[in-house]
Amino acid sequence: MLLVSNALAEKLACDPRVGYLSFIGSGRVGWYLRSKLAPGTRCALEHGGVAPVIVDETVDLDAVVAPIVKGAFYHAGQVCVSAKRLYAPRSVAVELALKLAQAASTLKVGDPLDKSTDVGPLIRPDEVDRVDSWVQEAINAGAKIYCGGQKVGNTCYQPTVLLDPPPHVKVSCEETLPGALRL
Repeated sequence: MLLVSNALAEKLACDPRVGYLSFIGSGRVGWYLRSKLAPGTRCALEHGGVAPVIVDETVDLDAVVAPIVKGAFYHAGQVCVSAKRLYAPRSVAVELALKLAQAASTLKVGDPLDKSTDVGPLIRPDEVDRVDSWVQEAINAGAKIYCGGQKVGNTCYQPTVLLDPPPHVKVSCEETLPGALRL
């Protein structure tokens, strides 16, 4: 594994020979690096996302469940384009949540070296604690939990489906929630 210090990373990104910087990560670091670029260097900053999925009431729910589950829990939901939020009309939301929970509940969580594992670990153990605190906050504030909501050891979190978390809780208003899908 290659470890690069912050100072070295900054030096590489800000070298005047760099014509274009593409950065994916926190806003704080991205804007800092942008401020240090040599004159004329172009850049693109991707500061994560919430990757919403919109489900129409006319869609075949059975046809969209598998791709949504894959899009939500691939790499434990830690990809910047992982589905994090679903928007669906009330007329199909509960049925969709049930179908997503049923599919997500079958995913094997654990060692990514085991070929039968569907959902591996989060990047750091403290991310597991953060995800758990966000999920518990949403549940305590009235979100309905359809599956998951539990730590799996120190490094993994069960695939989680929440319905109707209030708008003020972190799963609704913060950028990222690996391992949980909000509907």
